[in-house]
Amino acid sequence: MGLNNLGLTILEQGDTAHSSPLLDEAVTLFRSLRDSLSVAGVNINRGLLALYHGDYAQATILLRESLDGGYQLGNTFIVALARQSLGELALRQEAYGDALEELRQAMTLFGELGETKERVTTLELIAHALQGMGRLQPAARVYGAAEAVRETFDAPIDPMRRVTRDQGIAAVQVSLDAMTYDSAWTAGRELSLEQAIAEALAATALS
Repeated sequence: MGLNNLGLTILEQGDTAHSSPLLDEAVTLFRSLRDSLSVAGVNINRGLLALYHGDYAQATILLRESLDGGYQLGNTFIVALARQSLGELALRQEAYGDALEELRQAMTLFGELGETKERVTTLELIAHALQGMGRLQPAARVYGAAEAVRETFDAPIDPMRRVTRDQGIAAVQVSLDAMTYDSAWTAGRELSLEQAIAEALAATALS
């Protein structure tokens, strides 16, 4: 998994140009070894790379392939990552209902696995969906909660997703008056991870 891990690390740092050949090389190697699990994992990263480049058609192909592979292999983590990434793809296309459906499923699966970092990432993506749908106060609460949880667990966001998150927070902040925003943000920061997840899922159920 060395090539994939290196490619993912470079991708998470925002260097898409150098990550692409490493990920392509990795998937070729794993296919030659008939390592279906590793192929599925690499294709999630390749799908995210296509997403960040704006190639939504290619991202859809790669992420759906990974999702199918995860189900065939019975690997819950791959399924959850693929659904999270498909949710992020839907957000980029402003298909908020589709995004929330994928993100709800991802959150449930990550919860079963006890994946704290990925649950926080999913929280932020849900907040972005809520912001896009005009549900600004719940979005502010969820964003605030996610930030507090990241601080508690020392789980910094990767640079590629930081841009999207910061844009979402800024959009919420300028759309609410200062008192309302500060109140929602502060209330969110007081939530535990489990409380924040429950609130985020409840907010999506009302959407």
